[in-house]
Amino acid sequence: MAEYEARIGVVKQLAGRWTLAEKRACTRDCRSRRLSIRRGCELMDVARSSLCADPGPKPEDAVIVEEFRTDH
Repeated sequence: MAEYEARIGVVKQLAGRWTLAEKRACTRDCRSRRLSIRRGCELMDVARSSLCADPGPKPEDAVIVEEFRTDH
């Protein structure tokens, strides 16, 4: 059990340097089968709901500005 807790500590240290997207990817794709999604999210400090959310492609700034100009 001490070895497991030591590993968890290392993961938390590494995760502190990662972007939110990297944390989500690690939680979704790299976690052990023995580790639940709930625990993985807790370790990575990521909301569980953010794993399922697909924000989709973001429009470019020029597209947003053009839509704003044509609407107003």
